[in-house]
Amino acid sequence: MSEQKPLILAIDDTPANLLMLGMALQPNFELQIATSGLTGLALAAQTRPDLILLDIMMPEMDGFETCRRLKADPALSDIPVVFVSAMAEVASESSGFALGAADYITKPFNVDIARQRIQNLVEREALRKSVVAQRDQLQAQVAELRAAQQVLEQTRATLEASEAHLNAIIVNEPECIKIVDAPGNLVQMNPAGLAMIEADSLAQVAGQPVLDLIVPEHRAAFSEAHRRVLGGESVKLEFEIQGLKGGRRWLETHAVPLQEHGQAVHLAVTRDVTERKLQQRRLHQVLQEQKAMLDSDLVGIVKTAQRRVLWANRALEKMLGYGQGELVGLATRQLNADDTSYTTVAAAYPVLVAGGVFRSQIQYIKKNGELIWADLSGSMQNHETGECLWTLLDITSRVEAEDALKEQLRLTAGLHQIAQVIIDVQEACTLLQQVATIVGKTLTIDQVVVYQMASANRMWTPSFEWLNPLQPGLKPSSQPFSLDSTSATATELSNTKRHLTSHRDAVNPLLLADGLAELLHQQMGIQSLLWYPFDGMDGTCLMLALNELSCHHPWTPPELTFLESLVRQVNVALLKIRLLEAQNEANNKLQLAASVFGNVREGIVITMPDGCIVDVNAAFSQITGYTRTEVLGSNPRLLKSGRHDADFYANLWQQLIAQGYWQGELWNRRKNGEIYPETLTITAVRDGTGEPLHYVGLFSDITELKAHQKQLDKMAHYDPLTHLPNRALLADRLRQAMAVDQRRGKTLVVVFLDLDGFKAVNDTHGHEAGDQLLIFLATQMKQALRAGDTLARIGGDEFVAVLGDLDDAQACVPVVTRLLASASEPLMVNGVPLQVSASLGMASYPQAQDMDADQLLRQADQAMYRAKQSGKRRFCFFDAKKDSGPSQPSSS
Repeated sequence: MSEQKPLILAIDDTPANLLMLGMALQPNFELQIATSGLTGLALAAQTRPDLILLDIMMPEMDGFETCRRLKADPALSDIPVVFVSAMAEVASESSGFALGAADYITKPFNVDIARQRIQNLVEREALRKSVVAQRDQLQAQVAELRAAQQVLEQTRATLEASEAHLNAIIVNEPECIKIVDAPGNLVQMNPAGLAMIEADSLAQVAGQPVLDLIVPEHRAAFSEAHRRVLGGESVKLEFEIQGLKGGRRWLETHAVPLQEHGQAVHLAVTRDVTERKLQQRRLHQVLQEQKAMLDSDLVGIVKTAQRRVLWANRALEKMLGYGQGELVGLATRQLNADDTSYTTVAAAYPVLVAGGVFRSQIQYIKKNGELIWADLSGSMQNHETGECLWTLLDITSRVEAEDALKEQLRLTAGLHQIAQVIIDVQEACTLLQQVATIVGKTLTIDQVVVYQMASANRMWTPSFEWLNPLQPGLKPSSQPFSLDSTSATATELSNTKRHLTSHRDAVNPLLLADGLAELLHQQMGIQSLLWYPFDGMDGTCLMLALNELSCHHPWTPPELTFLESLVRQVNVALLKIRLLEAQNEANNKLQLAASVFGNVREGIVITMPDGCIVDVNAAFSQITGYTRTEVLGSNPRLLKSGRHDADFYANLWQQLIAQGYWQGELWNRRKNGEIYPETLTITAVRDGTGEPLHYVGLFSDITELKAHQKQLDKMAHYDPLTHLPNRALLADRLRQAMAVDQRRGKTLVVVFLDLDGFKAVNDTHGHEAGDQLLIFLATQMKQALRAGDTLARIGGDEFVAVLGDLDDAQACVPVVTRLLASASEPLMVNGVPLQVSASLGMASYPQAQDMDADQLLRQADQAMYRAKQSGKRRFCFFDAKKDSGPSQPSSS
């Protein structure tokens, strides 16, 4: 059995320091680690180390306080304490020795000297303990001799009294005292022991084998200990028992031999150590977790000095693709992916020298040249040698996922812009120019050109172009080039309708075959290009050309997917424009639409003149949920939502028959019952006599567009703070209310309300408190009005209420009174009551003279000014005689 190593407890809040210290002391000592003073005190009480290494600068409880508590605990005061700290001041050393420290080691320290000093202290402490033990043993022997002399001198009566007293002590002893006979049966046990084994009385267990109470895995050890005691030895043993009621606990027993009535028995004192065993298990778990961190395959650990690798764990070697031991001696510069990574790490050393911890995301290069991203953290371990300890966590997958998500969001935003342009633009030239701009900005390409080729001259001419403004030296592309329809490139583009790419350092063979490589890559200076054909207007062919002139551009799969989707949308948009611009040539348009019928993303339905469906495309099924088989022979009315009345459809058919087309928005119903909005264009395809042969419906689901328009409408017509109607919506509602009340012979009153004292609230309590008060008062005032009334916010603290459907102007007084009271409601903001009042001016409609909405508002404003002049917190009706002057600005 190997000699047990001295146990050292290291208390330091920096894990990297503990790892270095552990590697330094591991050959000669057993090391326990605690990262705070409180944890160190608990471990010291549990395990009684031979020596404690204690850092000074720790959060929550520094090293001086930790040492003070250790020395104040009688059970721990004799353990030697060595301060290990970067604090080299004499005052710090004096404080440490004053607290009872055995030594003071200053960081950075020489590992060999520190190890030897610790070894000397441990040996000195062991020697001291040995001397104390010998002294205690001699004192005990002397005491035993004196006790023996006293026993010989005592009388039998004194002996009997002593036995009685001893029995009383045994009965009241809080630890278990028991006697076991030679066969292993329980003879005697005090009440404390009976409680441990969950027995109600001695009679319940007397004469029973003790092994019955011991769990099976410990019975052999107990039997061996019992045999040794009967042989005359004194034995200590820990074992686990299961009580009579099922409870399990750990016991520590000290058994000695005893003669009773001429028979050898064993006497044992036993204590419950269950809680200590649980703490030992938890401590073991902590130590195992720390060891697992060192051995982990997830976290790379490396020690460096002078920017060279001194040691690396296996996880780092695997992470960077090196064999075991291959990293040792390498310059760290060889592992950094580029100068930026190297510079970033170099900037860490001043932080480490100052005692800080560095952390950053760094890119590294593996042995095979592959690049990875790692989360790097490090700390200085030895200032003299410059040794640093670093940990690396591979985050390549996370970084790549984040980059892919950013790229996908960027490309998706570009597609959304294209979709909005397609919705808004009805002219092909504008559409193509905006497409070129959006593609260039989305992909950050140097140059995007839309080439157009007329069948007459077979020349590709730049028609629309976007140049990257971040590249000021770029010149517009004015040079056309020939690409005959029989060339290899033209054949490939025409047959596949797919993209074509070429690079200056990897020229596309088709361009070489057609003799275009020299023109494009050498004369025009294009480093990387991508061509995408799509359908043009009036028989022309179009090609979207992306040119990178400043550097090589590897076209990524997400970029190609983006362009494929964009070209599909542009094709559909140009088709839509052609349908709208050439309504007199319906037959030709229908033939053209048939070529893209299966690929178009908009729904298409073709019916007979009587409405019988003869064909639909795939997009129709995607939008409506009906398959082609389900709708053939049916009438489009199966999609009716019920939101449009008979007049709507009558007008639709009237325009379709009269003009040959109908265009607009309507609501339809999907197969699953969901109602959705769509834009619909219906075109009549006529025969030579002008009679309709078919009707072609082209529609798009505009659910998302409607939601966006609704949001924009709310932003345009409602105050963003109070969510009340703004000035624009107020004007519309006021004009409508005036017209309705005039038609019904009713009276309408406009109330102009200005808050009194609101400016003081803003100046005193800040605009945030003022905004909270405005929101609160808007809610209160709106509740004071009737259901059909309108309350709007037209300025900072100005509101207008429209009260309609009144028998006369005086009928508004109860409502206005409530409105005035609600404007004075107090509001608690941050524990401070905020309260203002209001001045109201009112003007009624109709009047003797003709009156429009603006004049009515001005009259109410003038009446409000008079209310302020009259003392505020009141309302006044407009009086032509009193309010004939211009309105004065109010001061809130």
